[in-house]
Amino acid sequence: MTRDRLFRFVHVTGHVCWWVFVVATLWPAGADFSWTGDADMPRRYADYIPSDGFCTASPIAVIAFLVLIIAAAVEAAAVGRLLPGLMTVGTPFVAAIVLWSVNPTGCGGHGTSAVLPALPIVLLAIALREIWARAFAPHPSS
Repeated sequence: MTRDRLFRFVHVTGHVCWWVFVVATLWPAGADFSWTGDADMPRRYADYIPSDGFCTASPIAVIAFLVLIIAAAVEAAAVGRLLPGLMTVGTPFVAAIVLWSVNPTGCGGHGTSAVLPALPIVLLAIALREIWARAFAPHPSS
């Protein structure tokens, strides 16, 4: 595999894993899985809601983030420039910290918190990573 093909593969993998991470991180914060059925429904249908605090989005977010970091490290190595490579690996960490600051408890801990103040922060985190990855990150040909 040539250096250009390797770079393109890990670049696309990084983009896909970034968006899987963002969605898996933010999905539980906006999802409400509480029982909302009407009173005529039998009680047995309400028991399917997990009550032990287990969240399936968190493991997906962690796995996507790990693959994202591995892809960023391979992308940085394919380019072969130290400072831009460190920025390529570090930018997802900064964006993830900003995302996790909006959603500190992970799986829906905010529940009814205000979405409007959190929206600009989430957009800032997404823009930070996307602007670096698409506009400023080095490519093998640069």
